[in-house]
Amino acid sequence: LSHGLGEAGAYCADNTAMCPLIWWCGPRQYGLSTLFGVALWTALFCLICGLLYPLVKNLIERWPSKYEEEQGPVWFAWHVQSTIHASLVRMASSWTSSCRIANASHVFFCYTLVDTLITFYRKQMTPDYFAHHAVFCFFCILIQYDCFASYLAGWLIIMEISTVFLNGFSFFRNRLGYDHIVVKVFFVLFALTFFFCRLLGTSYIAGYFSYVVYKDDVPFVGIPRWHLYVLCAALTAAVVLQFFWAYTIGKKVVRMLVGSGGGDDGSRRESTGALRESEAKGSAASALRKRLLVES
Repeated sequence: LSHGLGEAGAYCADNTAMCPLIWWCGPRQYGLSTLFGVALWTALFCLICGLLYPLVKNLIERWPSKYEEEQGPVWFAWHVQSTIHASLVRMASSWTSSCRIANASHVFFCYTLVDTLITFYRKQMTPDYFAHHAVFCFFCILIQYDCFASYLAGWLIIMEISTVFLNGFSFFRNRLGYDHIVVKVFFVLFALTFFFCRLLGTSYIAGYFSYVVYKDDVPFVGIPRWHLYVLCAALTAAVVLQFFWAYTIGKKVVRMLVGSGGGDDGSRRESTGALRESEAKGSAASALRKRLLVES
């Protein structure tokens, strides 16, 4: 935790232990590697749309979605790329290696930038989704600039475990139905990993980091004090966002446990109302809200 600008330089440029092992070391290399990462994730999205989707289109169309916006290559590519990213950053990081966490955090940063741009381009951005991406992009920039807090970054990366199961639930629920065993398994695994990795994990690391900053037990060498305070505030905002999502996920769990699931008439009326509201606004924001499980 104590490595900062005084020892490491901007973007770890003067950290002789880490610099040879991370690809974004130094301001110039950070800028170039970020541009490369953004281009790579954008190219992958296009390849999934243009090459992979045509290969599996006939198989996917055996179970068409009830909603038009969940058909076609873009919805498919969105889920596949997100799953690749979540699996990659979790496997790439390691609790015992600050360098591996540093590289994984940059992969996460580049992907989040691309996902934000794609969501804006498709006019599907919602306030909570933007807040999520903005907060975690901010984490990446500040932590990487100051070259510290790999333990904090590792806890933020571990949250991506839940994304894999969210993608499975989101993609199949309107194809197979909420009562299908595959959909139920994905949802249960998502709810469990969300609770442990996101809700408890984020709350723990936010509380721990804020406590360390408040007690001034760790010598954050060369790191401006206001950087630490802003990080504490952003962590608090992240915890609030996780609790907001947990509330709506909890309601979904209750509906599924009592047997109403998401495929009954009430849910269909809810979805129809959301779609009509989306059409009235000239956007598909409700589709993204369904994907994030934040519909009421």
